[in-house]
Amino acid sequence: PRHIEIQVMADALGHVVALGERDCSIQRRHQKLVEEAPSPAVDGELRSAMNATAVALARSVGYVGAGTLEFLLHDGQFYFLEMNTRIQVEHPITEMVTGIDLVREQLRVAAGRPLSFACAPQPWGHAVECRVNAEDPARDFAPTPGALIAFRPPAGFGVRVDTGFERGGAIDPRFDSLVAKLIVWGRDRTEALSRLARALDDFDVQGVATTLPLYRALLRDKRFAAGDYDTGFLERSGLLARMTPWTPALAELDDEAVTVEVNGKAYRVKLPANVATGRPGAARRVAPGRVGQRVSGAARSSGAELVSPIQGTVLSVAVDVGQHVEAGQLVCVVEAMKMENQITAHRAGVVSALRVQAGETVKPGGVIALIGA
Repeated sequence: PRHIEIQVMADALGHVVALGERDCSIQRRHQKLVEEAPSPAVDGELRSAMNATAVALARSVGYVGAGTLEFLLHDGQFYFLEMNTRIQVEHPITEMVTGIDLVREQLRVAAGRPLSFACAPQPWGHAVECRVNAEDPARDFAPTPGALIAFRPPAGFGVRVDTGFERGGAIDPRFDSLVAKLIVWGRDRTEALSRLARALDDFDVQGVATTLPLYRALLRDKRFAAGDYDTGFLERSGLLARMTPWTPALAELDDEAVTVEVNGKAYRVKLPANVATGRPGAARRVAPGRVGQRVSGAARSSGAELVSPIQGTVLSVAVDVGQHVEAGQLVCVVEAMKMENQITAHRAGVVSALRVQAGETVKPGGVIALIGA
């Protein structure tokens, strides 16, 4: 199925207006990655029916404010999924094709004023949004918190970047992995995708893994270019299997800088040339924000030690001391950046010790368990 949502705005005076659809079908773990408006799968007749349904549903509950009605579209029929009673991450693409500032409308409504428009304008052009997350697509989207050694977003006509980060900032493991939203507009879908390809090439982020390489590969896929995709597209496409695991660039391995943690936040610190943290006469090389192997598979472990590839909070432990486990068997679940990550056994054997328990924080390289052969 396709995941289609309809943006609505409603005021306290009884006005409810639907502002068209967004296609949110490119997903991982049922979480949206790429959205576009209008949808390549929705024609004028279907759009009118979905808009009318969204308005009727919002009006039936006396809704006021910005809201999103979500639907599944299959074989030409649409089915109600849920309503999000808030502004959505992907709201900018609706703004780009309608010219309406949705946040401004929210403030008007909250102040008791009417909507500034009586009906929805016809969509003008095409807009696409990519969520730039600090995750490694080649390692099952493992989160990669750390310092931003470089952060140079693209610019130019039809390009918008919403972010709260800049060079020198840090991605905190306690919060969502979203770093930025890249939004582009074009007169049609072809122009929008062409502009998106250029913007993705110009977007430079160093210090953490991001989803940018996946989006560059996605735009080269003929099926996506033709609009032929659904919610299971990424898993079937083979794009994820062809992703190269992230490793820091040489520029990130600075002999005069280290990453330190202060009150749970990562900072990149330059050291004087005469201060050594490792070998004599040189500072220790640190790869900021680097994670180990695929989180849902064997972690980067050796011998008996099963180590964590990420920093996060242990939600649960699935094994006991003395239990025999197989390679790939679930050992514990670690939450990082609002995502649950399964840490699995790197080898078969008997659990001789557990070094973590639910509620504790584990750091990259921290020992989770000892598994004897």
